[in-house]
Amino acid sequence: MRLEGERLVVELLPDVRHRLLGVGNSGSEDPVMDDGSMCLMYEVKDNTPLTPEQLIVGDIACYRHPDANYLIRHRIVEKGWDELGRYFRFKGDNNSKKDKWKVRSDAIEWVVVLISYGVDDV
Repeated sequence: MRLEGERLVVELLPDVRHRLLGVGNSGSEDPVMDDGSMCLMYEVKDNTPLTPEQLIVGDIACYRHPDANYLIRHRIVEKGWDELGRYFRFKGDNNSKKDKWKVRSDAIEWVVVLISYGVDDV
């Protein structure tokens, strides 16, 4: 990233899929992300430039819900190992409790790399 005058220029990593998505009004990531915010995300996969092992506590990432076919975008609050291998625990910044399941590396699909707070920013 670099500033050019009053504009922030983001250079996308080569060979990394990216996605620019709006944020809905779920409230779970308030005050960091709210309705109308936009976030730039990079794909996270084994055998790509950005792997799950590179994620750290504090990153905001999207993972596939273990019992349904949708993505949840929350912050990583714990990273560890158990008898099944590496796991991550997530929590919405505005939620009082961690999400109730351990998330495995293969369920993590995206990591947030930039948040924009207004249409003029994008």
